[in-house]
Amino acid sequence: MFRDRLECLCTIIIFVCSIFIWSVSLFMIVTGRPEQLLYRSFDSVKYRGAQIYWEEGYPLPDEKLEIFYIVVDSLTDDVHVKYSIAENRMRVYYLAKEETFGSLEGTEGATAFYRRATNAFGKGAADNIFLSKTLIESDNNSFAMALVHEYLHMIQHSVPGYIEEYALDVGWLQEGETFYHPVEDPDFFMVLTDYSLTSPFEDMSDTFMFSYLCVIELESLSEARNQHIDNFWSIPREEYCRNFH
Repeated sequence: MFRDRLECLCTIIIFVCSIFIWSVSLFMIVTGRPEQLLYRSFDSVKYRGAQIYWEEGYPLPDEKLEIFYIVVDSLTDDVHVKYSIAENRMRVYYLAKEETFGSLEGTEGATAFYRRATNAFGKGAADNIFLSKTLIESDNNSFAMALVHEYLHMIQHSVPGYIEEYALDVGWLQEGETFYHPVEDPDFFMVLTDYSLTSPFEDMSDTFMFSYLCVIELESLSEARNQHIDNFWSIPREEYCRNFH
């Protein structure tokens, strides 16, 4: 009799634990919230296809929020539909507390980064962009470019074949899942930052973010990179680029 009751109790415990895991997983899928932030309280604002969260008591400054709206408008109205926020929901977290931002893996030396959140079973649940206090305290141009940069990382994962096509066109060589520089190709090295040459992902994100600021000249970019910029935006550069003060 005791053994039967013990087995019944174990079954109940296993069932309750399973329900809890499924609940946590479902919550992460619905909210897109990483595990480290699961039990923190956030306020948020929805704007078009984007939503930005901040920890209670640490709101995004009004000036930066207005720039966020402008960037969301640009990434909704001024790019081709398949790359737009209308088709790719944008979820952003502003983590003002250093200990909160630092609790996320891969934040060392970063002021902003993109990550695909996983649920309790290790499956992709949502795309998230994380912003640090250091970025928010930077100038408005840097803030706007960071949003575009991290959004491009999101698009690289959500639009099948997009990053592979870009990498091939601008000259990256690929062996298996590894990309590397060509030995001799002057055009390949026509970039705006050395960071662009760390991977095709950073190459695309850096290249496209600079195109968003009118004050930055793009003549030193390779023809292939400029062509991909034109293929991303749906209107001429003089109409989509911005300058923030």
